Order: sequence, then C-alpha cells, then structure tokens
Amino acid sequence: MSVVPLPVKKRIEDPSAIKAVQKDYCEYCGAKATGEPHHIKPRSLGGDDIRENLIQLCVKHHDLAHRLEISHHELILLVAKREGLKISQVYAAIGLLEPQEEADDRLEERVQSYLTGLQKLKFSIYAEQPLEELIQKLISLQEAEEDSRWVQGEIVKILVERGVKKSWLAAQIGKSATYINNLLITYETFPEESMRIPELRWTHHKIVAVKAKSDPHAWVARAADEKMSTRQLERAIAMEEGKDAEKASIVKQEEKELRQAEKVFAEVAAILERGGPAGEWLRKELKNLIC
Repeated sequence: MSVVPLPVKKRIEDPSAIKAVQKDYCEYCGAKATGEPHHIKPRSLGGDDIRENLIQLCVKHHDLAHRLEISHHELILLVAKREGLKISQVYAAIGLLEPQEEADDRLEERVQSYLTGLQKLKFSIYAEQPLEELIQKLISLQEAEEDSRWVQGEIVKILVERGVKKSWLAAQIGKSATYINNLLITYETFPEESMRIPELRWTHHKIVAVKAKSDPHAWVARAADEKMSTRQLERAIAMEEGKDAEKASIVKQEEKELRQAEKVFAEVAAILERGGPAGEWLRKELKNLIC
C-alpha cells in the first residue's frame, strides 16, 4: 500500500543529524555501506535531515528504496526500533500518514483477546490428575494453537499490505516463506469466522485454500459433512482436481501401502494361528486397539 505524503514544507537541513546516523553497515541487511544515509521521505518532497527520516543502506538496498521496492513502512519499522520510538511517532516526525490505523486497532484487540485466552490455559498439571481432565487440557491447548493461526494470518495480511516482504518476515520469525504464504492464503480465503467450519482444524482450511481450484467454501463444507481427515481431504482434492501425474502418484502410493498392509496381516494371522504367549499378547493388544 502506498503512503500519501503530507504537504511539502520548508525542510530541515542538518548535516550533524546525517553524520550522527551514518554507519559503515546497512541497517537493512548488515552488509557494508558507504555514503550518506537514505532519506525515507525524499529531500525533493521536503524530507528533513532528522534521525527519524534517516537510515543507512548499502548500495543495493539504497537503490531498491529509491525505486520503492522496499516500502517506506518497512524502513520505518527499523528506524522505530533503532530510536526506541513507536511506529506512529516516526510517521508523525517524518510527515507521512500511517496507513491502516483502524485495522491495527482492531487487530490489537484480537491479539490481546487471544493472549488473554492463552494465559488462562496455563494449567497446574500433575501426574495424578484424572485422565479426563488431562485430555480436556490437551484439547484446550490444541484449540488455542488453532486459533492463533488465524490471528497470525491476519497480522501477516496487514504487514504484507504495508509492503513488508514475505521472505523478510519469514526470516524474522524463523519460519519458511511457504509457512508465511500459507498463513496469508488461508486467512484471505476465510477472513471471517462465519466462513470457517468450527469442527474442522485450521489445517483443513489451509489444504482447501492452497490446493483447491474450485469453491473453497464448498470443499470445507463437504469435509465437515463427510468427516474427512486432513489426509482424506487432501486426497479428495487431488483426485478430483489434480493433474494426471498427481493422481497416478497417489494411486501408486496407495497400492504400495496396501501391499504393506497385506504383508503385515499375513504375519499377524500366522502369529495368532500359532498361539502361545505371543499370540495371546497380540490378540489382547489388537482387541484394545480396535475397541
């Protein structure tokens, strides 16, 4: 999203501020840097020689910044961190309008709500607790993790709209670019809670958002109606909408798994037929597994 500059005023010229911010490394990538710092709001548009408007960049990223392939917002995030200021304070000092303020306010409420809920899940756990209580706590923690994916997706969407690159964001949080992309695509496909199926996992929605070519909402509804596992859903989409090579690969893998299952069954049947301690133990374990 482009940032609209405020009306041009008489700019502040301060060589001492430029010298104070000047560094021998790029504040964007850490590489060697020379020359004067970059003006986030250009001098030609009245950009002042103040610390908030200055950031040292290497030749490569200086050029990208001038071509707006690195957004103003991305640079402002770095300056705010360097100066110990709020992002809004840097925008105000530079004389640029901060985009999507209302969206950030709503998001802050959603994040705080999620964190409050997560805080409540900090249980006191001990080995003697009843089985049912431990299982319920495990379920609650799983639900909290699922909810966080939607919050993460919303944050990623706002950052990307502000010009933050997905590859850079992935590096900041120690995740792959694919992880960030999946968060974004899934959230954009199901941005409202009313579009999501509560009984399905976030992963169900992700599979549909990333892999389905037809109506994603119809796919999640079908997955819920047929009580599909994530693997069953992925298979159904691939078999109905995938390429012939993908379908052939699935069939080949299933045939391989069937041969393995037949082999295991034959070995199990042989042990049960022989009887003895091994047969009785296996019979008991199979009964517990099936029941």
